[in-house]
Amino acid sequence: MIDYVPGRKLLTEEEALARDAERARRDAEDERSRRQKGMTLPARFVNARFGAWEKSSSAERACIEYLEQGWDKQGRLLVLWGPNGSGKTWAACALMNAMAESAAALPRFLSWTVPMIGDAADAWLRHAKERRLTVFDELGRQYLGKDEHSYASARVFEVLACRYEQVLPTILTTNMSPAPMAEVFGGALKSRLDSDWAIWRECLDRDYRRGQADRG
Repeated sequence: MIDYVPGRKLLTEEEALARDAERARRDAEDERSRRQKGMTLPARFVNARFGAWEKSSSAERACIEYLEQGWDKQGRLLVLWGPNGSGKTWAACALMNAMAESAAALPRFLSWTVPMIGDAADAWLRHAKERRLTVFDELGRQYLGKDEHSYASARVFEVLACRYEQVLPTILTTNMSPAPMAEVFGGALKSRLDSDWAIWRECLDRDYRRGQADRG
Protein backbone atom coordinates (compact mmCIF):
# COMPACT_ATOMS: atom_id res chain seq x y z
CA MET A 1 0.00 0.00 0.00
CA ILE A 2 1.26 3.52 -0.82
CA ASP A 3 0.28 7.01 0.23
CA TYR A 4 0.33 9.83 -2.33
CA VAL A 5 1.34 13.37 -1.34
CA PRO A 6 0.68 15.93 -4.14
CA GLY A 7 3.89 17.37 -5.49
CA ARG A 8 6.01 14.78 -3.77
CA LYS A 9 7.07 11.23 -4.39
CA LEU A 10 4.83 8.34 -3.49
CA LEU A 11 5.32 7.17 0.09
CA THR A 12 5.55 3.56 1.07
CA GLU A 13 3.32 2.34 3.88
CA GLU A 14 6.29 2.35 6.24
CA GLU A 15 7.18 5.94 5.32
CA ALA A 16 3.57 7.08 5.73
CA LEU A 17 3.37 5.49 9.19
CA ALA A 18 6.62 7.18 10.20
CA ARG A 19 5.30 10.53 8.94
CA ASP A 20 2.05 10.15 10.88
CA ALA A 21 3.91 9.16 14.02
CA GLU A 22 6.09 12.26 13.76
CA ARG A 23 3.03 14.46 13.28
CA ALA A 24 1.41 12.90 16.34
CA ARG A 25 4.59 13.46 18.35
CA ARG A 26 4.72 17.13 17.33
CA ASP A 27 1.02 17.63 18.10
CA ALA A 28 1.52 16.08 21.54
CA GLU A 29 4.53 18.29 22.17
CA ASP A 30 2.57 21.40 21.12
CA GLU A 31 -0.30 20.44 23.42
CA ARG A 32 2.10 19.80 26.29
CA SER A 33 3.72 23.20 25.71
CA ARG A 34 0.34 24.92 25.64
CA ARG A 35 -0.73 23.28 28.88
CA GLN A 36 2.56 24.13 30.58
CA LYS A 37 2.16 27.79 29.63
CA GLY A 38 -1.30 27.70 31.13
CA MET A 39 0.16 26.41 34.39
CA THR A 40 2.76 29.24 34.48
CA LEU A 41 5.49 26.91 35.71
CA PRO A 42 8.90 28.52 36.22
CA ALA A 43 11.25 27.62 33.35
CA ARG A 44 13.60 25.75 35.68
CA PHE A 45 10.82 23.39 36.78
CA VAL A 46 8.93 22.84 33.51
CA ASN A 47 10.24 19.29 33.19
CA ALA A 48 9.97 18.33 36.86
CA ARG A 49 8.81 14.71 37.12
CA PHE A 50 8.47 12.20 39.93
CA GLY A 51 11.29 9.66 39.90
CA ALA A 52 13.75 11.92 38.11
CA TRP A 53 16.27 11.70 40.93
CA GLU A 54 18.06 8.59 42.13
CA LYS A 55 16.82 9.24 45.65
CA SER A 56 13.44 10.82 46.25
CA SER A 57 13.14 13.76 48.64
CA SER A 58 10.69 13.97 51.53
CA ALA A 59 8.85 16.69 49.58
CA GLU A 60 8.49 14.40 46.55
CA ARG A 61 7.22 11.54 48.70
CA ALA A 62 4.69 13.88 50.30
CA CYS A 63 3.37 14.98 46.88
CA ILE A 64 3.10 11.39 45.66
CA GLU A 65 1.22 10.52 48.84
CA TYR A 66 -1.10 13.48 48.22
CA LEU A 67 -2.17 11.97 44.90
CA GLU A 68 -2.21 8.33 46.00
CA GLN A 69 -4.43 9.11 48.99
CA GLY A 70 -6.81 11.09 46.81
CA TRP A 71 -6.39 14.20 48.94
CA ASP A 72 -6.54 16.37 45.81
CA LYS A 73 -10.04 15.03 45.13
CA GLN A 74 -10.97 15.86 48.73
CA GLY A 75 -9.91 19.48 48.24
CA ARG A 76 -7.26 19.39 50.96
CA LEU A 77 -4.26 21.63 51.62
CA LEU A 78 -0.73 20.18 51.56
CA VAL A 79 1.84 22.36 53.33
CA LEU A 80 5.46 21.57 52.43
CA TRP A 81 7.61 23.36 54.97
CA GLY A 82 11.33 23.34 55.55
CA PRO A 83 14.59 25.14 54.75
CA ASN A 84 15.53 26.55 51.37
CA GLY A 85 16.80 24.01 48.85
CA SER A 86 14.97 21.00 50.29
CA GLY A 87 13.11 20.37 47.02
CA LYS A 88 9.69 21.75 47.94
CA THR A 89 9.13 23.77 44.77
CA TRP A 90 10.50 21.05 42.50
CA ALA A 91 8.21 18.43 44.06
CA ALA A 92 5.17 20.73 43.82
CA CYS A 93 5.87 21.31 40.12
CA ALA A 94 6.29 17.57 39.55
CA LEU A 95 2.86 17.10 41.15
CA MET A 96 1.40 19.73 38.81
CA ASN A 97 2.87 17.95 35.77
CA ALA A 98 1.48 14.63 36.99
CA MET A 99 -1.99 16.10 37.40
CA ALA A 100 -1.87 17.96 34.08
CA GLU A 101 -1.56 14.66 32.21
CA SER A 102 -5.19 13.84 32.97
CA ALA A 103 -6.82 16.88 34.55
CA ALA A 104 -9.32 18.80 32.46
CA ALA A 105 -8.71 21.93 34.54
CA LEU A 106 -5.04 22.87 34.58
CA PRO A 107 -3.24 23.48 37.87
CA ARG A 108 -1.74 26.93 38.35
CA PHE A 109 1.61 27.96 39.84
CA LEU A 110 1.60 31.24 41.75
CA SER A 111 4.35 32.91 43.76
CA TRP A 112 3.63 34.93 46.88
CA THR A 113 6.36 37.37 45.83
CA VAL A 114 4.07 39.18 43.37
CA PRO A 115 3.35 42.81 44.40
CA MET A 116 -0.05 42.91 46.07
CA ILE A 117 -1.23 46.07 44.30
CA GLY A 118 -2.53 47.02 40.86
CA ASP A 119 -3.94 45.00 37.95
CA ALA A 120 -1.35 42.23 38.31
CA ALA A 121 -2.44 41.71 41.90
CA ASP A 122 -6.12 41.57 40.86
CA ALA A 123 -5.37 38.88 38.26
CA TRP A 124 -3.24 36.99 40.78
CA LEU A 125 -6.04 37.02 43.36
CA ARG A 126 -8.58 35.84 40.80
CA HIS A 127 -6.45 32.84 39.83
CA ALA A 128 -5.59 32.20 43.46
CA LYS A 129 -9.24 31.90 44.45
CA GLU A 130 -10.67 30.08 41.43
CA ARG A 131 -8.17 27.57 39.98
CA ARG A 132 -9.02 23.96 40.72
CA LEU A 133 -5.55 23.09 42.03
CA THR A 134 -3.09 25.85 42.80
CA VAL A 135 0.49 25.73 44.03
CA PHE A 136 1.44 28.74 46.14
CA ASP A 137 5.21 28.93 46.28
CA GLU A 138 7.57 30.56 48.77
CA LEU A 139 5.27 31.87 51.47
CA GLY A 140 7.93 33.61 53.56
CA ARG A 141 7.67 35.93 56.48
CA GLN A 142 9.71 38.57 54.67
CA TYR A 143 6.75 39.19 52.31
CA LEU A 144 4.07 39.41 54.95
CA GLY A 145 4.84 42.19 57.37
CA LYS A 146 4.95 41.75 61.10
CA ASP A 147 1.49 40.45 61.86
CA GLU A 148 -1.98 39.57 60.60
CA HIS A 149 -2.85 43.25 60.18
CA SER A 150 -0.38 43.86 57.33
CA TYR A 151 -1.89 44.16 53.84
CA ALA A 152 -0.03 41.14 52.45
CA SER A 153 -0.97 38.95 55.41
CA ALA A 154 -4.60 39.92 54.92
CA ARG A 155 -4.42 38.85 51.26
CA VAL A 156 -2.93 35.49 52.21
CA PHE A 157 -5.76 34.96 54.66
CA GLU A 158 -8.31 36.02 52.03
CA VAL A 159 -6.98 33.50 49.50
CA LEU A 160 -6.55 30.52 51.82
CA ALA A 161 -9.85 31.12 53.61
CA CYS A 162 -11.62 31.21 50.23
CA ARG A 163 -10.02 27.96 49.10
CA TYR A 164 -10.88 26.36 52.44
CA GLU A 165 -14.53 27.34 52.08
CA GLN A 166 -14.68 26.22 48.42
CA VAL A 167 -12.89 22.93 49.23
CA LEU A 168 -10.24 23.49 46.56
CA PRO A 169 -7.04 21.38 46.51
CA THR A 170 -4.07 23.54 47.40
CA ILE A 171 -0.31 23.12 47.73
CA LEU A 172 1.69 25.57 49.82
CA THR A 173 5.48 25.72 50.07
CA THR A 174 7.06 27.73 52.84
CA ASN A 175 10.11 27.98 55.08
CA MET A 176 7.83 28.91 57.99
CA SER A 177 7.05 26.31 60.62
CA PRO A 178 3.52 26.10 62.09
CA ALA A 179 4.31 28.22 65.16
CA PRO A 180 5.52 31.44 63.44
CA MET A 181 2.86 31.04 60.76
CA ALA A 182 0.19 31.08 63.45
CA GLU A 183 1.85 34.14 65.00
CA VAL A 184 1.77 36.04 61.70
CA PHE A 185 -1.77 35.12 60.67
CA GLY A 186 -3.51 35.03 64.01
CA GLY A 187 -6.33 32.80 65.17
CA ALA A 188 -8.67 33.02 62.19
CA LEU A 189 -6.37 31.25 59.74
CA LYS A 190 -4.65 29.18 62.42
CA SER A 191 -7.88 27.31 63.13
CA ARG A 192 -8.11 26.33 59.46
CA LEU A 193 -4.45 25.30 59.31
CA ASP A 194 -4.96 23.20 62.44
CA SER A 195 -8.03 21.47 61.00
CA ASP A 196 -8.10 18.22 59.01
CA TRP A 197 -8.11 20.35 55.83
CA ALA A 198 -4.37 20.88 56.17
CA ILE A 199 -1.71 18.19 55.81
CA TRP A 200 1.69 19.32 57.12
CA ARG A 201 4.85 17.66 55.83
CA GLU A 202 8.28 18.74 57.04
CA CYS A 203 11.06 18.69 54.42
CA LEU A 204 14.56 18.51 55.87
CA ASP A 205 16.59 17.18 52.95
CA ARG A 206 20.05 18.56 52.24
CA ASP A 207 20.12 21.70 50.09
CA TYR A 208 20.18 20.24 46.57
CA ARG A 209 21.61 23.47 45.14
CA ARG A 210 24.62 23.11 47.40
CA GLY A 211 24.94 19.50 46.28
CA GLN A 212 25.03 20.61 42.64
CA ALA A 213 27.74 23.14 43.47
CA ASP A 214 29.80 20.47 45.26
CA ARG A 215 29.61 18.24 42.18
CA GLY A 216 30.82 21.09 39.99
